[in-house]
Amino acid sequence: MRPPRRPLPSAAVLLACMVAAAAGAAAPGARAAGDGWSAVPASGDGAEGRPYAYLEGAPGTVLEDRLSVVNRADRPLAVTLSTADGIGDWIALAAPRVTVPPRTRADVPFSVTVPGGAPPGEHTARIVVRSDTGTASRAQKARTQQVRTQQAREQQAREQEAREQQARVQQARTQEVRIRLRVAGPTLAALTVEDVSIRAGEIHYTLVNRGNTVLAPRLALHAEGLFGTVLDRTARALPLRLRPGQRAELTEPWPGPPSLDSVDVRLTVTADGRAARGVRAEAEASAVFAAWPWAAAGCALAAGAAYGAARLLRRAMGRAGRVMGRAGHTARRDRERDDAR
Repeated sequence: MRPPRRPLPSAAVLLACMVAAAAGAAAPGARAAGDGWSAVPASGDGAEGRPYAYLEGAPGTVLEDRLSVVNRADRPLAVTLSTADGIGDWIALAAPRVTVPPRTRADVPFSVTVPGGAPPGEHTARIVVRSDTGTASRAQKARTQQVRTQQAREQQAREQEAREQQARVQQARTQEVRIRLRVAGPTLAALTVEDVSIRAGEIHYTLVNRGNTVLAPRLALHAEGLFGTVLDRTARALPLRLRPGQRAELTEPWPGPPSLDSVDVRLTVTADGRAARGVRAEAEASAVFAAWPWAAAGCALAAGAAYGAARLLRRAMGRAGRVMGRAGHTARRDRERDDAR
């Protein structure tokens, strides 16, 4: 952990402290972008390039670091810098705009002020670096004009090259430097699974990181129907990292749900990451699957059959009653005739 330092001075003094060096001496591991520039965490003393800037400190401290903007092109590069996500408002940049001479590198200082009441654990942010789109636009216009003056037999190939170049330039206009900050103090790993529902062959749910450390969740699914297990997926890593306090609404496909069943689905989510061992959360949801058109048709047939059977039974009982009535009448008449004799 670095000791507390004073906040960064004025922008004029900071710009004077920026390092301009030959592009060949740029931080190792810096990747050239499509139009010859890159933005990465600064590296010194021949150290390997860092994938992100990592800082540690207690609440109330001020931490400092630098990022490098490397210009490998033959023209000056103007970039603007801003912060985004998470603790972006804790970050102070040396200057919001920097111009880097051709084939040089500029190291731009920044500071992170950890508030006194900052919760312990891991926090993240980004420093977004955008190149001057006007410069790129002028270069592209010049390139397009050059293509139009070429011989007709080369024009189509050069226009294709210009389109590819423009796509590379567009992609390279924005780069990001990731910041990871660990605030000293006890860590808490907590995770919940909420709002589980099943519809249209999909399982919808929400993960919420209720702790103060970054989590890498893993999901397992199990579903039981009236006739046994209908779904069983072992735990697999989900393609996301949950920051403290972050909510993520997710969907899990279920391409072959049963056509007629009552199902209970259980979601089990565990998490990997620093201080996150043993984190586990479960949630359940129930659903009834029925092929409603066929079920309706079956009910209609059953009702029709029952109605027909009832009518037949009433007719049969009516005929039997009439036969018995005639037989009784004949018997009484015979008795009367016998009595008269």
